[in-house]
Amino acid sequence: MADLLTKRTIFPKVPGDSNPFETVKGASSQYFNGIDDLINHKFTPLVTGYAFIYWVHLPDWFAQDGDLQYFKVMTQKNFVAFQGLSTVALSTGTYQSGFAGNEVTLPTGVERGNTQFTIEHIEYSGSPMRRLYQKWVNYIRDHRTGIAPYCKIFGVEYGPATYSGELLYITVRPDANNNQSDILESAVYYSNVFPTNYDLGMYNYSRGQQENPHFTGEYAGVPDWGPEVDEFARKILKEHILNVAENEDDTYGFLTSGSNTSEDVAILANSGRLKDIYGDYYSDEDK
Repeated sequence: MADLLTKRTIFPKVPGDSNPFETVKGASSQYFNGIDDLINHKFTPLVTGYAFIYWVHLPDWFAQDGDLQYFKVMTQKNFVAFQGLSTVALSTGTYQSGFAGNEVTLPTGVERGNTQFTIEHIEYSGSPMRRLYQKWVNYIRDHRTGIAPYCKIFGVEYGPATYSGELLYITVRPDANNNQSDILESAVYYSNVFPTNYDLGMYNYSRGQQENPHFTGEYAGVPDWGPEVDEFARKILKEHILNVAENEDDTYGFLTSGSNTSEDVAILANSGRLKDIYGDYYSDEDK
């Protein structure tokens, strides 16, 4: 147990026993002179703005609905923004000490927060994104009757196990297509995820005002993060996002050299999402 608690987890993919923190030790380190080490570049400044979402699980009955069976691919591929991450803080209390009654602060708990988040999508004519969210919400609670109709329609029991999903939010380095290196910056795993509303405000009208609105889905979920979540995110990145081959049903299958020849792996990898975005520029022939 002690080994599990004390192992290096901040730079786990650095080869061997080396640790980048070692570069700030000693009198020869430039960090002690108040300047960055721009010769050795042991640390790279964080650059944000590159991210993926991945549905680890959605309600099983989505597969029986003619529209919701496409919820996974539409939300993952038409993903433009994620908001909701904020501070995790220790809650504190105080007691008075000594003759002067001076206050002393001590921790009393932790406020995890981060249970509400939003995902933004481009909306299209016909409002496919809004209608997908509307279906999920209305199956959980019909806006006319207030009941949960999905149970009778799809033959399942009512409860979070059948109406909620699990979502992985991943941020990566600027070399976002690099499946040969550890590009992970952060990962948050949300369980018990479901949309809490769908917005009709984009359809309000003012004369002379025409816009191209985005659709924002608001969710509730229970977040988790840490070294184990990071390792799981690396697995998802490698096997389902960066080296992804889409099956006929538009789900993401495993793509490993252990189950395919090297030639097959190259062909399947080149048919993945990032190849679709960037064209032949990242094909093996161009490397």
